[in-house]
Amino acid sequence: MGADEIGFLSKAFGSEVFNVHSRSSSHPYTADAGAFLSSIYVENADAVPFLAEFEGFGGVCIDYAHWESARLTGAGGYSGFGPLAGSLRIGCCHISAVRPGIRSPWGGFDHHRFSDPAELDYVLGYRRFLPESWASLELENGLQEQLAVAERLAGLLLP
Repeated sequence: MGADEIGFLSKAFGSEVFNVHSRSSSHPYTADAGAFLSSIYVENADAVPFLAEFEGFGGVCIDYAHWESARLTGAGGYSGFGPLAGSLRIGCCHISAVRPGIRSPWGGFDHHRFSDPAELDYVLGYRRFLPESWASLELENGLQEQLAVAERLAGLLLP
């Protein structure tokens, strides 16, 4: 989506931050975001972004499940992601389930549906990389389940 659509979402719904996949992803963001570029955060989707890919953007949107899945599977490219993420503004994040040993349709252990709320506890290991505000559950579970897991995570992660 380009600047016109981002502007509409900002005005109609009060949206303040957006995220996109990096240029090195299989689904790269290529539209012109215009004046909204600094409100957009680059996600570590199926590829770890390079430092140059963040130029002009607001910072990084960390997908913890992608990161954790890569750690568990030994997928390359994440060895330097911690220092990179720590050097950037973490404006938002995605939290999904991780089930070690159970492959998702895209090959990792990261899933958009949890069967046990404990499948999100791995996020505790990434506490130092939490954004100041915007955390998104990237889950397909029903709303009541998502609200319950959000409350649980808040209890685990917030002082």
